[in-house]
Amino acid sequence: MKISIFILSLTLCHLVFSQSGPFFGPQGEVSFIEEAIPEEIILEEEFTELLTEEEGVLPGGYIPLNVTEASQDPQIQGFLYIGVQYVVQQGIQNGDIPNSFYQVSEIYSIESQVVTGVNYRFHVQLSDNQGNNANVTFVVNYQEETGQTEVTAYSFEKEGQPSDEWIELNVTEASTDPKIQGFLYSGTQYVVQQGISEGTLPNAFYQVNEIYSIATRETQEGEDYKFEVQLSDGQSNTPNVSFIVSYNTETSATKVTNYTIEGGSTSGPGPSEYTPLDPSLATTDPEIQGFLYFGTQYVIQQGISEGTLPNSFYQVGEVYSLANKTEDQNEYYKFDISITDNQQNSANTTFEVRLDPTTNTKEVTSYSFSNVVTSGQGNGTTNPPEEPWVPMDLQQVSQDETILLIGAYGFAYVVQQGIDSGTLPSSTYQPTVVYSLEQQQASNGINYRWNLEAADELGNSAHIIYITFYDPISTYTEVTSYEFVNVVRAF
Repeated sequence: MKISIFILSLTLCHLVFSQSGPFFGPQGEVSFIEEAIPEEIILEEEFTELLTEEEGVLPGGYIPLNVTEASQDPQIQGFLYIGVQYVVQQGIQNGDIPNSFYQVSEIYSIESQVVTGVNYRFHVQLSDNQGNNANVTFVVNYQEETGQTEVTAYSFEKEGQPSDEWIELNVTEASTDPKIQGFLYSGTQYVVQQGISEGTLPNAFYQVNEIYSIATRETQEGEDYKFEVQLSDGQSNTPNVSFIVSYNTETSATKVTNYTIEGGSTSGPGPSEYTPLDPSLATTDPEIQGFLYFGTQYVIQQGISEGTLPNSFYQVGEVYSLANKTEDQNEYYKFDISITDNQQNSANTTFEVRLDPTTNTKEVTSYSFSNVVTSGQGNGTTNPPEEPWVPMDLQQVSQDETILLIGAYGFAYVVQQGIDSGTLPSSTYQPTVVYSLEQQQASNGINYRWNLEAADELGNSAHIIYITFYDPISTYTEVTSYEFVNVVRAF
């Protein structure tokens, strides 16, 4: 069943609004019927079906649910939202999808299975604002007794994407193919030059001594070729190297996208020195893509908080340089990039991301901005005059499903940010009173500023103000800023 991207992208509406909608207090303040947002989520990366038998409950097979009815169920909407947010994040980190702008465009099926708790299996299509689609299947396990929700399984099937499986070639036959010979030669020359520049290889004249393997795979642009060879300088150095040459069949262009060198010189740069890497790895290597995405999102948020950047619509424009180093058993990656938005704003930023391999945690340790251009003026100081904020009638808003969905989406996002940052102690916050709602015309949409009070079932409360941007043409929605004015914890 085809369902609009907008409605399904904001599936948390009925988690904070009842099925019959909000009700109104005596002064026209909007209150909401309490229904808990799912508890803290425990996420796993392994794709393993849960087949555990619970005492007194016999696990069964999956039972198909009516998609129309199930997609309107507030609880299942919540499971869908949780699952999509998780698989999109994992897809970015693992290179399955190129960006975070994916939203649900179609639900193919929803199934349930009684196991330890209940499994809900979703098969959906995700789409971004650039015409890319990806089919994904994921399983959300729900423990009714504890309220615990867990994504236990997911799998991507990218539409129109070639398989990334490597096909081993016969070394004897492949090494005599003129085209592959050219890739081998150009790749070897590049890796040797990089090795000498980095100090990994001593300065010498290297030739291929032995070819261990050659493999190929299809890509969107053409073909990749992976070589594993031994080099020799004719003396005592015989390093083993592996590298990938990407070949664009339309333009006939080739480039080395990845390489490793083993057994070369040990007189390379020390652990505190940065080693330059090929900038293209920032868009081709899944792990480095994840570091780039993580760091960019962090510095953009910091730039907004400091007033350096005017909004959060920035995306990576160009990667100027990439480098890494190892220090105190931690990996560091330094990026020098440009960022741009859809309003002719731009900036350059340099930042460093630290990876602790023992805990697999990432942290931005430093960042800086330069050449900040706002509204195309070039000096970073001129902004177009802001449109005024116009108060909205809360009674009328209660009848507008689109605005209610925008508000619910923003509230769920802000609560999750509060949990992640430790500002909020639980995930069961519900809006209790809406003090005001204002709108502001933007160049490509509408800003809504929400001012409300929220509380959880334990007596914790928070005064929250947040702004959601909405493009009525594309239905793109985003939280552009939020503030926790007053957080009260129950003891």
